[in-house]
Formats: sequence, C-alpha cells, structure tokens
Amino acid sequence: MLVAGFVDGELVYVLEVPFESLCDRLQSQLDKAFPQGREKGKYLRSANFSFQDYQDDERVECRYLNPQWRQFVQWCTESFQKYLERFEGGCDQWS
Repeated sequence: MLVAGFVDGELVYVLEVPFESLCDRLQSQLDKAFPQGREKGKYLRSANFSFQDYQDDERVECRYLNPQWRQFVQWCTESFQKYLERFEGGCDQWS
C-alpha cells in the first residue's frame, strides 16, 4: 500500500507499506464494527491506520522523499521525523 504525506499541497514522502503490517489494525476495526460478522450489503467505509501500525516493519520502503522534507518537520512528530531520516540518501527518488 502506498502511503503519501502532503503539507499545503506539497508532496513530502511516499512510503510503500506491506499490507500485512496493517492487517491487525484493520481486522480490529472490522471486528468492532461487525461483532457478529459482516452482513451482506454492509461495509466498513472508514477504516484507518497510523504510523504506529507500520513503524516497526523493516519491509517498509521509501519511494519518494522530498529533498526539502525538513522544511515540513514542524508537522511531523519527533518519532516520524527520525523515521524519515533513515531514508535520506537511500530512497528511490521518482523523476
């Protein structure tokens, strides 16, 4: 799954997150929304996840990191800023 971060319309990063690292979070939301199982015609349209759900997955790959990403750190938590630092110089930069 591609996860992108924007600030004021400016693309800051694109991470490729293995879907498996999000499964527990998504499954818990499904179980809460449908404790008796999902009925035909009913859907969970507002599933979500956050950085905490994939931060420990070593398989996450950076597909894009804006060369000026540090201009946007005021909108990042300190832990997410440190996370992005590991991709500096080693991110697949799109043309």
